Amino acid sequence: VYTICSKLADKIIRDGYKIDMIVAVARGGLIPSRILSDMLNIDDIAVITAKYYNGIDERLDKPVVNINADIKGKNLLIIDDVVDTGNTMLSLIRLLDNPSIKTLTLYKKEKSRFEPDYYSEVSDKWIIFPWERYETARLKLL
Repeated sequence: VYTICSKLADKIIRDGYKIDMIVAVARGGLIPSRILSDMLNIDDIAVITAKYYNGIDERLDKPVVNINADIKGKNLLIIDDVVDTGNTMLSLIRLLDNPSIKTLTLYKKEKSRFEPDYYSEVSDKWIIFPWERYETARLKLL
């Protein structure tokens, strides 16, 4: 995860995008957001909750979303661990209604209808991140 974040941070730096605030999508984007905030020297992190899943391949009709910060007029980087269908990220962008948003995910699913500005690779597999091992075990998937 650290290596992936480092490569993505390098891409952002090369692009020259000035980030005022990172918006961490809870819960999957919390740890990558903290790592990237350190690498990019960004202290301002907002947390946005966007619950779309009830379990593997069990989705709500639309995501439930809340944010804890004022984001008006700021250059944002929205970070999540994976973009699956793309519906959550599309909903967040519409909700935040900010003209200066870039998006980053560690992985992008092949079927996603949304392409993040930054991601490490495309996968069609169910990805189990280190921060969700117990949750996955409780779902009896390990």
